[in-house]
Amino acid sequence: MSKDRLDLAYYAGLFDGEGCVDINRHKPQTGKQAVQHTLRCHVGMTDEMPIRGYKKIFGGNIHLNPKSKKNPKWSDIWIWTIESNQAKCFLEILVPFLRIKKDQAKVAIEFQQIRQGQHGRRLPIGELERRDKYYKLLSRMKGKNGRLL
Repeated sequence: MSKDRLDLAYYAGLFDGEGCVDINRHKPQTGKQAVQHTLRCHVGMTDEMPIRGYKKIFGGNIHLNPKSKKNPKWSDIWIWTIESNQAKCFLEILVPFLRIKKDQAKVAIEFQQIRQGQHGRRLPIGELERRDKYYKLLSRMKGKNGRLL
């Protein structure tokens, strides 16, 4: 296995264990009438190095979530986030290496494909319902080890 493929397998394994695939559902913004759905992937870890690696290889953003004052034993958490088409590309690259989140990734990729090219337009009610079905499907998959049953 080449170094590049080995790196992808490493990041896919981390993502399977520590990552999350979400379709966020946002209430309408001021001046907008429709709920918005956004594909989002993220990984949170106390070790900064792998998080920096995600950003270097795949883009996205990093932020530090300081440790909670509730428990002094807890550590700071580094969080890497990627959204929309960048998240779709990230998942397309990792899907061959994923095991636990493979089905979630496929649903998320399909969701992002159906919503491309529809930004800034008023969406028909049917399209909002279709997006909401993806949101609900992905939410249901969370409690089933990431798989469709």
